[in-house]
Amino acid sequence: MALIRWAVLTATASADSADTCRLSAGACWPILLNHLNLLLFGTYPAELRWRAAAALLALGVGVATLLFSATRRWRWWRCPRTCSRFALAFVLVVGPPPLGCRRSISI
Repeated sequence: MALIRWAVLTATASADSADTCRLSAGACWPILLNHLNLLLFGTYPAELRWRAAAALLALGVGVATLLFSATRRWRWWRCPRTCSRFALAFVLVVGPPPLGCRRSISI
């Protein structure tokens, strides 16, 4: 109930500055939405954020398939599917030099 109160009931839906938000006891949605890219991607380079988003999507699809009971019974498929999604996420975020992608981080 406290989360609903903070996020919805006492939240600020429109604000001109951070000072306006400090007066409310709830979430300040305009400030959060202004900094959404920073919250989602941190300081990842702007031209490479599509790779981070694609990695999140691949992992999200993997988690979503776990929610369906039919796919949980495919034991032979579980390990390769999970490993391949983590590998895909790693390759998307780090960037493979042989494919011509610029390395975004150094490991």
